[in-house]
Amino acid sequence: MQASPLFKLSAAALLIAAAVPASALTVTLPTSALQANAVMTFSNDSVQALNGVGITRSALGTSTSLDSTGTSFNLPVTSTTMNISLLPPAITPTSGQSMGAALGLTLGSNTVTLGNMSIDFSKKTVTADTWVNGANKTSMVIYNFNIAQGLSVSMTGGLHLAESLNHLTLTQGAADMIANGLNINPYLRPALTMLDYGSININITPALRFGVSGKAYTPPPVPEPGTYALVGLGLVAVGAVARRRRAQ
Repeated sequence: MQASPLFKLSAAALLIAAAVPASALTVTLPTSALQANAVMTFSNDSVQALNGVGITRSALGTSTSLDSTGTSFNLPVTSTTMNISLLPPAITPTSGQSMGAALGLTLGSNTVTLGNMSIDFSKKTVTADTWVNGANKTSMVIYNFNIAQGLSVSMTGGLHLAESLNHLTLTQGAADMIANGLNINPYLRPALTMLDYGSININITPALRFGVSGKAYTPPPVPEPGTYALVGLGLVAVGAVARRRRAQ
């Protein structure tokens, strides 16, 4: 498949950067229509710890589960921003977004949702919109990380970008939000910030894909208690009518 126009533009950006040798050019590439993915894999230790507490993980929005154990998830990358310069390093990633993708954490009847994740490579942080039991919270920094493998660039068959992040650790604020939202036993809460949650492997290629719009993820609304009451009354009424018909 031929390289997409977006990546032809990135090649043009390289040429522009060559004309401005003393400064870097900041380029943002929309990648919703490309095979641009961030695969998040929970570490064995974190999987065992989360399973031990009873916390399940699920794919929401445009994210997909890559196994049946809640260990690995694919989050489509919808945009990436980088600095391009003649001076080494020629390409430096600054940020990336996965708008529309989300992960759900569930413990009993409680849920915490992390959506629309954004990576800041300079600060080494992962930020996400959060919802606790359906109620929207402010966007917050969820993880800190290390860079396991710096940006790898290939121009063979179009522009390919790859980078690996590891040693994902929860910030204290995120740990408190998850612990309170899921009503985790107070004795177990300190362990949340001690775990290495795994890695994120980012791979962007010029191949095309469909079904990813880049629109921000919003969870479905949670019915109000009054709605549940109305539904209950409706079911009672339906049952009464059915019994009356059988009695006739």
